[in-house]
Amino acid sequence: MRSSLQSPKYQQKRRRKIVAIIFLSVLCVVTLTATLVFLARLSAFQIKDIEVAGQNNLSATAIQQKALQVLLSTSTSASIIFFSKKNVEEGLKKEFKGIENVGINRTSLSSIRIDISERVPSALVCSGFHEENSENDDCSFSDSKGYIFERVPKPHPEGYNTYYVSGTSFVDEMRFAELQKFIYGAEQAGIDVSGILIGEDGEYEMYTSQDTTVYFDDRVPFDETLAHLLAFWRASSPPSPLNYINLRFGNTIYYSK
Repeated sequence: MRSSLQSPKYQQKRRRKIVAIIFLSVLCVVTLTATLVFLARLSAFQIKDIEVAGQNNLSATAIQQKALQVLLSTSTSASIIFFSKKNVEEGLKKEFKGIENVGINRTSLSSIRIDISERVPSALVCSGFHEENSENDDCSFSDSKGYIFERVPKPHPEGYNTYYVSGTSFVDEMRFAELQKFIYGAEQAGIDVSGILIGEDGEYEMYTSQDTTVYFDDRVPFDETLAHLLAFWRASSPPSPLNYINLRFGNTIYYSK
């Protein structure tokens, strides 16, 4: 019985069966794909309505137009079946720097909803040195992570820390948080900070409304530098007008009236 099952006739029949199964499987896949492509091209399955929610400063119309442009970038990408959420999200974030997060969901066979989360301004970042840009002409908003995302309209809003950048790059998220904390600590002690210059090689200049420039660097933790500044400031209370305070030499503080 075993030898008859392994006969050439049986093996040929078995091979034909395997070929038939493979052929039918491929045919099913091709048919299914063709059906999906056909359905995707039908008007009923094309995205016609884009709802935008959550935006405050950004234009909902501009977001809709950009999303539709991304969707129409290929022949089937505007289909509710095949459209790429990732492509739409990347396209919107590239076009609108003020967008932090994007959520996209299908709401019907021909509509989607885009939920926008905008970046919240945390500081002003101005190009050039303080003396060169005393009017803050070339400034942008930065969020709490130090990401620069939008030019600041005039008149500039009040209540934001101001940073001056002499080069082409800003600081990373951790250093930005440390500088924000440094400014907050100084202001809590009564020092009215008007801005900080981000220099090269970890050097900084802090400007005050008392026309005093505070020089410091990152060779020691900012917490220690701030402690030295506050101790000196309180010891000079009420502080007489100073030209500068130099905190770049550890416990030794240099100043000029």
